Amino acid sequence: MRSEKLFFNSALFKKQTQRFWPIWSLYTLLMVSIIPLYTIMDYSYNSHLEASEIAIQFQNYLIDFAVHAAPTISLITGLIIACAVWSYLHNSRSSALIHSLPMNRTSLFVTNYLTGICFFLVPNILVLLLTYGVGLSIGVGGMTGILTWFYCQTMSSLFFYSFATLLAFVTGNTLTLPVLYAIFNALVIVIYQMMNWVFGEFLYGYAWNSMSKMEQWAEYLTPVYAMYENLDYTHPIEGGMVTEIHGLGMMGIYALVGVVFTILGYLLYRRRKLELAGEVIAEPFLKPVFRVGFALCGGLAMASFFYAIFYSIFAGKFFSYMLFMLLWSAIFYIAGDMILAKSVKPRRKSLKPCAVLLVVLAVFGMLLQFDVFGYEGYTPEATEVENITITIDYNDKVIPLAFAPEGEKQEIILQVLALHEDIIAEKEHTLNTIKGNDPDMIAVQQENYANGWETWDWERVTIQYVLLNGKVVEREYQIPVTEALLENDSIGNSLNEFVNSPAVILLRHFPQADKIEYIESSIDLMNDNGIEESRWVQSFGKEASQKLMDALVEDMENGRIGIEYFLETEEKANINYENIIYIVTSGKYNTEEMSNLYKWNRWNEEEFTFHTEIRLQSTATATIEALHELGVEDEFLMTRAEYREMEQVLYGTYEKW
Repeated sequence: MRSEKLFFNSALFKKQTQRFWPIWSLYTLLMVSIIPLYTIMDYSYNSHLEASEIAIQFQNYLIDFAVHAAPTISLITGLIIACAVWSYLHNSRSSALIHSLPMNRTSLFVTNYLTGICFFLVPNILVLLLTYGVGLSIGVGGMTGILTWFYCQTMSSLFFYSFATLLAFVTGNTLTLPVLYAIFNALVIVIYQMMNWVFGEFLYGYAWNSMSKMEQWAEYLTPVYAMYENLDYTHPIEGGMVTEIHGLGMMGIYALVGVVFTILGYLLYRRRKLELAGEVIAEPFLKPVFRVGFALCGGLAMASFFYAIFYSIFAGKFFSYMLFMLLWSAIFYIAGDMILAKSVKPRRKSLKPCAVLLVVLAVFGMLLQFDVFGYEGYTPEATEVENITITIDYNDKVIPLAFAPEGEKQEIILQVLALHEDIIAEKEHTLNTIKGNDPDMIAVQQENYANGWETWDWERVTIQYVLLNGKVVEREYQIPVTEALLENDSIGNSLNEFVNSPAVILLRHFPQADKIEYIESSIDLMNDNGIEESRWVQSFGKEASQKLMDALVEDMENGRIGIEYFLETEEKANINYENIIYIVTSGKYNTEEMSNLYKWNRWNEEEFTFHTEIRLQSTATATIEALHELGVEDEFLMTRAEYREMEQVLYGTYEKW
């Protein structure tokens, strides 16, 4: 007689536990070896240490393991357990046998699902108790580390096991389950990165990873990646006890998502047809989704692959990429249909929907190519702009208008918009240069360093607008630079004039000059004795540093220092010194803004200090005079041209700038 009341069947639970004992036994052995057993061995090796040091090592090891290893272990074990407990669904004979038992589907689902939960939860509890006991035996009674591990291991296991459970009901084939599991665990972030590459290749001005919100969603929809990126901890001091663990809330959210997956899996199980065992996709309504998804992902991946292989031929040719995309999308659509039909021959009925998909792709491609959406030609109105940040050469030069004096800010915004419009107007010339279709640029490139000096270069410029409505607009461009382009009416010249205007020079080097309260500085000095080069650093105290900075600001306001020369020519090498002045300042800075603007350099997060490097230039009369007054002699100052001559004499070669 079929039971309609029981939600859990102990007999089935025991049977499944006995049948799959190698899985939970090996998992238990692995976790016992890695945590409590390792802790005992580590203690025996470090027993000579102080009790406080042992406690720190014990807690930090557990937290480090929880943060960096637990998600990976859960990713693997979740799949293995789901493949085991739901394996009967993927075999016609086993499925018929199990469903002939006097249990309803709710009881079958709950019993099998909880059996899988026990495969990792019971070992985790055992390891928790053993490790706590080990900690007490060696004099470490704190629970922070082991509870952190237990939480991270259990929450991540719940998510991945539930996700694999859902996929077990999507497919009817045990061999397909690991494939789908692997694909969906990486699918979103991979597609996002490929789309980034495609847009960056064919959308003029597209800034890599500029879709920050979409990037966040792509990250969170790739749980392994999100856990790797966001699950972390901090030390207050080097070698000290971990005091703060980041990402624990995220782990709880993923566990709740796992519960949602479980409910969806149960709903699919309630409507599942037993005869679908063995099917690649068991749910009919998901088969069209599989065909289209398989075609789009496969087409995008293979088109990008072949475009990259033949890049020297097809560089920048969007129509060539679209031909690859259409060809491979068609191949993958038909292949996906053959997989679902378990056929070695293409089916005629798949050709019509395939043709519809190709038409949609072609239309989207045309819209993108002809900038129907207005992406490439867009610049905001000056009245819409709240702030602008310009970055040149990957954060090497940052120009933050957020810190510009109010009287100068609007004027600089207008200059940026004019520069941006010039860059857009020069699109065809820039793209021809990138593709190698500009004969003048080819000739200049061939002469590069032929006479020992630089004749051409690229400047990568990123413009980020923050609009009054909160919207962020970001564009990125490569600007070709030659001596000729710097002298005529070109975007290279426009960029040169903007970057080297006095107001912008001050912004680049002292973004919050009015907030500075403390300053220290130093300068590279050098000379040679005819045999070898000597270098050293001379440091200055607060008063001397303030004097030096006042001189620097005076020269910057008059355009005599801080000038960026995009090419190393002989003329510029006689202006630029080899000597670098280093300025370190602190004060009432907007620390959050500084952290956002200077993510990789210049801003010290721990000390809240800002670091500026300024190359000494022969035109900086006030700065050179201040250095003389501070005891720096001319014989220790050397222009780039003089330094090159010294290198040539001493070493027979010279460093390219």
